[in-house]
Amino acid sequence: MGYFFSLSKFATTSWLDWSEIILLVSGLVLVVGIIGEYAKSDRWKRHHRVFEVLVIIGVCGELLADGGVFLFSSHLQTISDAELAAVTKKAGEAGERASAADLARVKLEASMAWRHLSDKQKHVLCSVLSPKRANLAEVTSSAQDPEAWEFANDFAAEMRRCSISGGFDPAGHLGNSPWSSDVVFGVWIRFSKNPNWPADLGKPELIATTLRKALEASGVTVEGISKQEARGLVDVYIGPRFPPHADELINSKNANRQP
Repeated sequence: MGYFFSLSKFATTSWLDWSEIILLVSGLVLVVGIIGEYAKSDRWKRHHRVFEVLVIIGVCGELLADGGVFLFSSHLQTISDAELAAVTKKAGEAGERASAADLARVKLEASMAWRHLSDKQKHVLCSVLSPKRANLAEVTSSAQDPEAWEFANDFAAEMRRCSISGGFDPAGHLGNSPWSSDVVFGVWIRFSKNPNWPADLGKPELIATTLRKALEASGVTVEGISKQEARGLVDVYIGPRFPPHADELINSKNANRQP
């Protein structure tokens, strides 16, 4: 019985074909035997015993052939089901690999895409700063990094719009600073201590901290806050799309960054 279940698809198909042939031949033998048994001719009656044997052979042959057809058909169906299951599994695995590849591609595209402020993030920016504070703040970036420069322009444009909504002049807001040991390319929102900063607007450091939290809550990645006490500068630092090279990091002597 173990041999039967170990038959290959080809062997099973061959045995099924032979079973069907034996079934057909047995049927023909049975028909000849029955006809011979019931024949009226004396010539046929003389061979009555032979026809009885043919009937027995035909019946036995059909019984064995029917069993073979049933068994080999069942085994062939089992083999077909196993093959279908294997094909289905491979298709599923291929689909999973394709989905994983698509997901990886989407993530890669997202990681390479240039950043832009959403409407919600623009609203957050103006809501936290207010027109007065937006008018006094400055956005700094470097045109040498086109992606960061365009992202910085989003901030500058929204701060300009916010300032205009409060009745202030449409100041430029966006400053260009080349890469150096003091300023890493990326986006900086700068608040400075100057005579134009009224006391009722609060400390620049407190506003920078509040802005950082609001931007992060809206989905903007903020690297930290940089303070330069000697120059009276406080910057909310939104880094570059890709990390800068080691020799382009903030000069620790001139900036006390608090991540």
